[in-house]
Formats: sequence, C-alpha cells, structure tokens
Amino acid sequence: MTLKATFLDGSTGQTNKLLEAWELGRKFVLPAYHNITPENAITVSTTSPHVTIANAGTNAFLQVGYTIKYLVSGTEYTGTVASPLTLGPTFDLTVAPSVSASAKSMTYSSPFPSAYATLVGELQAKAASGESKFSISIPTTDNPNYLRLNGTYLQTYLAGIYSALNSEGIFSTYEVALSLDLTDSTTVKIKFAFSFC
Repeated sequence: MTLKATFLDGSTGQTNKLLEAWELGRKFVLPAYHNITPENAITVSTTSPHVTIANAGTNAFLQVGYTIKYLVSGTEYTGTVASPLTLGPTFDLTVAPSVSASAKSMTYSSPFPSAYATLVGELQAKAASGESKFSISIPTTDNPNYLRLNGTYLQTYLAGIYSALNSEGIFSTYEVALSLDLTDSTTVKIKFAFSFC
C-alpha cells in the first residue's frame, strides 16, 4: 500500500474524506438538494395531485417532504411530495398541480435539516429580546468520532457550515464563530457564537 493509495485514493482517501466533511457541513444547515433543475422530462397531471418523472428509472430522486416548484406563464406553483404512489417515478403532491410543466420550468429541493429550524428559531428569539451576543449549540451525528479528533476533518466540516451560512446571507447581520462543543460526553455539538455586526 503506497502513501498515495492510502491517503488520497479510494473511498477512504483523505481527499475524499475532506470533501465528504465539507458537504456534510453544508447539509447540516442547508438542504442536501436546493433548487435543482431535473434533467428528465417531467409531466404534472392536471386531474390529480400527481407529478410524474418520465423515464426516471433509478433516477426517481424525489422523496417524501421534497418541495417542487414550477413556473407556468410567469406564475410559480409549489407542491410538497406527500407520498410516493408506486416504487416508480410517480409522486403525490400536497397541492394539486393546475397545469402541465416541463423539466425546464421545474426545480426541486429536499427539506431543510432540523439544525436550520433551530437556528432560525433562536435567531428570531434573540433578535426579539435585543441580545447582540449569544451562542447556540446544536447536536450533530455527522461522523462524531472524526469530529472529536479536532483536526482537519473538523475544520473542513466547519468550513462547509460557514459556506452554508454565507449562502443564507447571515454575515451581513452577524459575525459567527463555530467550534466543537464537547461539554456533553456522549453528544457532539456544533457551537454557533453570534455577534451582531
């Protein structure tokens, strides 16, 4: 086994592990899939709350809780996948589509993770109470053993979270410092320390 093969190649290579850490960090705050335009043709039924991905095969990516948005004549329609109707490419929406749509006019997003809802709730509560400096610790189950090592994997994971926060425009209002919170010996948490700019 060479150094290159051990640390840089394959599914356990360092480069792949760091990419995994960065992606997990982003997904800790943001949806795994956000405003993705599907490549396959999509048909929206006008008679029932169903969306069908034509020729989806194994690419039937939509799952329960995903949001579907599509434009028709400048009007945006939104539905949430309530349940798959079959094991194939047809899904039931919470809101019945009113017109047909093509893939080019449609995007899909997976649900926001629970950490996002926690952050939004805390930020709103702290803003309402006038607090300018506060911290929030949120548990994570993303490879806690790697995060506890407090090395490059953790720093890359936190960089993914910073990237996600930047995507949400948080830095125009707050300065944020991220760190690992190990005050609980059994649970790994990410500590968000906010300071109002």
